[in-house]
Amino acid sequence: MIVVTTQAKKVWLNRVNQRRVMSVEMGSTTCLHLIESKSHIEAAMVGVAHLEDAESLRHQLRCIHRQLEGMHEMERIHAATRRPVVEVLKPRPIR
Repeated sequence: MIVVTTQAKKVWLNRVNQRRVMSVEMGSTTCLHLIESKSHIEAAMVGVAHLEDAESLRHQLRCIHRQLEGMHEMERIHAATRRPVVEVLKPRPIR
């Protein structure tokens, strides 16, 4: 059984609040949706942390969170390899 202390809840809430601040930074819509989804899964993890006989559910939530994190990392890598919009819109020289 996992016991969530008051301190752990405060740490989690601080992370959620930081993520809310971070979500207004530049990023793709996909990244913002993934960040929000991870936040919801984290909230569910805190919610079921005190439930007995819910280890299977906690495991599933951890797996889903890891999948979302992997998707987010792939989106970050994909975004980093894209050409800047300015470069895409730059006119080609006339020959």
